[in-house]
Amino acid sequence: MATLRTLKCIATGSALAMTLQAVSFLAVEPRVNLEPLGTLELVAPAAAQSKGITYRPPNRLTRAIRTGGTGARGCTNLPGITLMPLVPSNHIGQTLAQRPTFLAYAAGVTAVEFTLVEPNVQKPLWVQTVKPDAQGMVRVELPTTAPELDAGKMYRWSVAVICNPNRRSQDVFAQSWIQRVEPSSELNQRLKAAGSAQEKARIYAETGFWYDAIALLAKENQTNPANSAVRADLSALLEQVNLANLVIRSPQTTQVVKSQPAQ
Repeated sequence: MATLRTLKCIATGSALAMTLQAVSFLAVEPRVNLEPLGTLELVAPAAAQSKGITYRPPNRLTRAIRTGGTGARGCTNLPGITLMPLVPSNHIGQTLAQRPTFLAYAAGVTAVEFTLVEPNVQKPLWVQTVKPDAQGMVRVELPTTAPELDAGKMYRWSVAVICNPNRRSQDVFAQSWIQRVEPSSELNQRLKAAGSAQEKARIYAETGFWYDAIALLAKENQTNPANSAVRADLSALLEQVNLANLVIRSPQTTQVVKSQPAQ
């Protein structure tokens, strides 16, 4: 039988291990795990269901952690920075587009640097500096001069605030991943038969193509801000990936400051 002192030691050791584990979790940046997750069903909130849009992740998921950037770090003159990619947090979002659109939220800054990277390739595929709109929305649509994404590959992208051009380690940044997938003939037929952009966005969402759904709704909301149904779908889609705290209002046009391929 264990003595009282032995039990105390075991309890103390367990508590210490839990404390160290918690400290380690807070201190170490999450790593991307490219192992398949299997099938994941997201339960859409009642509000989202009533608005007619439901995001259903792909049947075979690949885990990636959406990272957000906050705080000042090297930007002492910008203490209230917040950066957040508008993507799911627990898996890599998919796209059908060869040159997709990327969306992020940025607060407390006047411009961010967008970078698209292919894993194991040192040179970025695309670098672009963009101003957030009045609601903090950052929109980057890859132009025809940018390289196409290869089907089946996963790419990392990030938005960063450059605090000191001579010390990029002080950047405040957030990052996520994207994977391009070839569409099935059945999906192509459904998309061609869609009667509106909103209907097409709902098809994208229910078939697991997050980037296409959110980009189409954001574009429609930008060009036709009086369409409350589109704005409701956009808000509902963000709610389903735990980004409901972002308020989607009638946006202004995003201003592109500089756009160039990586040198």
